[in-house]
Amino acid sequence: NRYKTGDQIPSENNLAKIFEVSRMTARKAVDNLVYEGLLIRVPGMGTYVAEGIKYTDGDVVRIGTIMFDISDTRGVTISSSIARTLLEFSIHPIIIELKDFGIDSIEREIKRLIEYKVKGIIIPPRISLLQSKLFMRLVNSKFPVIFIDRGIKGFNIPVIESNNYQGAKCLGKHLKNIHKAINPLFVTEEDVSISSVGERYEGFKEGIEKEQIDIITIVSKNEREDKFKRIISEIKKKKYDAVFFCHDLLAVSGITFFIQNDIQVPRDIKVLGFDNIAASDYIFPPITTVEQNFSKIGQTAALFMKKILDGEKVPMVKKIPVKLIIRKSCGCE
Repeated sequence: NRYKTGDQIPSENNLAKIFEVSRMTARKAVDNLVYEGLLIRVPGMGTYVAEGIKYTDGDVVRIGTIMFDISDTRGVTISSSIARTLLEFSIHPIIIELKDFGIDSIEREIKRLIEYKVKGIIIPPRISLLQSKLFMRLVNSKFPVIFIDRGIKGFNIPVIESNNYQGAKCLGKHLKNIHKAINPLFVTEEDVSISSVGERYEGFKEGIEKEQIDIITIVSKNEREDKFKRIISEIKKKKYDAVFFCHDLLAVSGITFFIQNDIQVPRDIKVLGFDNIAASDYIFPPITTVEQNFSKIGQTAALFMKKILDGEKVPMVKKIPVKLIIRKSCGCE
C-alpha cells in the first residue's frame, strides 16, 4: 500500500535495518520479488516497483538479461540501457550478474529465467556457453536470444556489437602513419573465434598493413604474470614496438606491469586499448583507445527483442559506430 508503480524502494542496507535482518536476507527477498515481476532492478540507479504489479502473473512479459560483469562501465551502461528501453514497452527486465563463467553457474541462471517464464534472453556470449546443453536446446527450439557486445561463429542469432573492425583499423593506421610502428603485438583474453576479438585483430592488421601479427592469449589470472613477463622479455629484445591490448582493463594491467619492470610507455613500447573506460584516461600515460557506445548497444538489443516478440524480422548483425580517442600511450602529445 505504501508504494505505487515506478516508486523506488529503500536500499538493501536500509531494508535490513528496517526489518532487523541481515543484508543477505534482505537481498534474497528483493531477488524473489524481482523474479516475480513485482520489482525491477536498474543497475546503477536502484530498485523500483514494476508496472507488472497491475497485472496477473500471466500478463507480465519478462525478458532475461545475463551479464557476466556489471561492476564496470560497460556492464552498468549496457544493462541499464536494456532495462530502461524494455520498460518503455511495459516489458519486465530481469537482470542477472554472473562473475563465475563456469557452465554450472550459467545453466543455473538460465533455469531460473525459464522458471519465471521469460520470453527471451539477451546475453554477451562466451565460449563456455557452447558447453551448455540447456542453452543449445533453447537455441535449437527457436527461443528468442540476442547476443550483445560480441557473437560466436556458427550461430544464427542476432548480434548487436560495436564496429570493432573499423575501430581497430583506425588504431592500426594511426600507429603506422603517425608513429611508424612495424612490429606490434596483439594481446587478448579470449579466442579470436569471438567476433569482437577476431574483428579487432583483423581490422588492426589491415590498418597497420601486416599480413600476420603475433598473438598472446591470457586465459586466466593465474597465467597473467607469466605471460606479461614473456612480453617484457620480448620488448627488451626490441622484438615489438607496440602492444594492442584487446580491451582497456587489460591495457591498464599491462601498463602497470610495464612500469613495475622499468618499461617506459611510450618510450620503450607504445600501448593501445579498446573501450575508452574511465580508467583509460586516468592511468599514466593515458591510453589511446576506441570509444564504444554501450548505451546504444543496450538500447538496440532491447528494441530488437521487442521486434522479435512482435513477429518482426531483425538484421542478423547490427554494428554500432565507434570513435578513435588519441592520448599519450601511443606517443602522441
